[in-house]
Amino acid sequence: MNNNTIRTYQFWQQAVLAFTQLGLKYAVLSPGSRCAPISLSFLRNENIQCYVVPDERSAAFIALGLAQQSQCPVAMVSTSGTAALNYAPAITEAFFQRQPLICITADRPQEWLGQADNQAIYQQQLFAPHVLKSLEIPTDLTHDDAEWYALRLISEAWNFASGRPKGPVHLNVPMREPLYLSEPLPSHAGLPKVFTVNHNESAATGQVEYLKAALAEAESVMVVAGLLPPSSQLTEGVEKLAAHHKVVFVPDVAANLLTKQAMLHSDLFLSSKKPTREFAPDLLLTLGGPVVSKNLKQFFRDHRPQQHIHIDAAGAMPDTFQSLTKVISASPAALFRELQIQDENISAFKNRWIKAEDEIAGRAQAALKASEWNDLVAAHILCKNLPENSFLHLGNSLPVRLVNLVGLPQLGQRRITVFSNRGTSGIDGCVSTALGNALNTAATVTLLVGDLSFFYDRNGLWHRHIPGNLRIIVLNNNGGGIFRNISGPAMQTELEPFFAAGQELNCELTAKQHRLDYTSASERSGLVTALEKFYLESEKASLLEIMLPDGEGGKFLQKYFDNLNVNNNN
Repeated sequence: MNNNTIRTYQFWQQAVLAFTQLGLKYAVLSPGSRCAPISLSFLRNENIQCYVVPDERSAAFIALGLAQQSQCPVAMVSTSGTAALNYAPAITEAFFQRQPLICITADRPQEWLGQADNQAIYQQQLFAPHVLKSLEIPTDLTHDDAEWYALRLISEAWNFASGRPKGPVHLNVPMREPLYLSEPLPSHAGLPKVFTVNHNESAATGQVEYLKAALAEAESVMVVAGLLPPSSQLTEGVEKLAAHHKVVFVPDVAANLLTKQAMLHSDLFLSSKKPTREFAPDLLLTLGGPVVSKNLKQFFRDHRPQQHIHIDAAGAMPDTFQSLTKVISASPAALFRELQIQDENISAFKNRWIKAEDEIAGRAQAALKASEWNDLVAAHILCKNLPENSFLHLGNSLPVRLVNLVGLPQLGQRRITVFSNRGTSGIDGCVSTALGNALNTAATVTLLVGDLSFFYDRNGLWHRHIPGNLRIIVLNNNGGGIFRNISGPAMQTELEPFFAAGQELNCELTAKQHRLDYTSASERSGLVTALEKFYLESEKASLLEIMLPDGEGGKFLQKYFDNLNVNNNN
């Protein structure tokens, strides 16, 4: 029996043990031969829940969904060649979303690259620059030093993935044949040595004092929160800061900070009113990742604050609003915890925003009642009927924008945690990521997704791990509805074939093929009735298809905003 093959299996037995010591709970594996020593070691460890998903692109997004829920690194294993390349979309999303993935790709030995050998591509640095670290396991593990070094790389991979910031790490593994043993190895004696890194969560005194001074100096302050994982500590800190007499708090739908102090109709207000300079703050504080609202971005680019401070534990320096003046490298939760907020009379600036929020909230309800059946009405009804304390994964393009416009109050009231792939805003893994979310919780996980996104990623259902707590809602307007709502594409004669990519499919056969319960709705009352049954407890996942009028472009949204303005004039 080949000695290097034996040492390879012994090493991966130890490596998987090391991962369990460090805290790994999940691995998503895709079938292949070159990765057999790795995958078999994961499958034979009873402390790791393994999911076998044939499509590597879907597998990686499922791993991303598991990481979103658990906030711990999730391993994924692929064979060599283009199989590994299919990880790229999910890895890129995880990089910009700061989600911890450990991407393990089997590889051919270096000497066989460029030799017209099967499945041999250049895999070193394959995912750079969209990983925090690229590491490579030695091909020959017969020397004790090589095994020691390789086990050290296991710890490094974990520590980079779970660090500050979190993110994906690539572990490339070239292996020589033979790849299989004729008989199983006995369990390796003794636990491997691992090392961990302590990531500081505190805020330095100087940073706290700087923020206190900036708050004292400014006459008006706005806090904007973008994409963030749920955090009870951050929620408490933001609520405390938002109670300040001159602070206005504007959260994004994916910020998971829909507190009582928040302005939950800001996107709608900015869409319909085009507010002037008096609504802009002297001091802008930002935290988290990207924001959905294009109106918010344009507002700050048009009305730049005197000072813009971004707060980020890793010291990232995004300048979304083209106004950045200072970065505070600290945990926002730790920083806000140290602030002392005094009760004072609410400032004119904050009063202005509170009045605008109250007015737009009332007009929005009336305008929705007056609106004909359309995507926006459907999204609003859904948000009102989500199960309390459940999870919502928002598909990109139209669904996330609709909910950001009209769904935030309902999500806050019902204590809904929101996930979405807003790191890169691609449609390619929405189904798979939501399914990964559902695998890590007993609570209900709802995916709200457009028809093109759903059909693009229906391979995310092509495996045996579809959990009964998953609920998929497809907004079917026969194509890319977002393009019908953007004036540029909507004006083009090529709108339907090129931009909207109009299609005539429905989801019933896909649901049947993957053993999902199926129902549909095509008007208001039918949707409310369907949702009552849709959320009953079941051992099977369910799909609800909402049939919507297509080909209307942005007319329904324009009518909605017209109704807002009519109500305002009254």
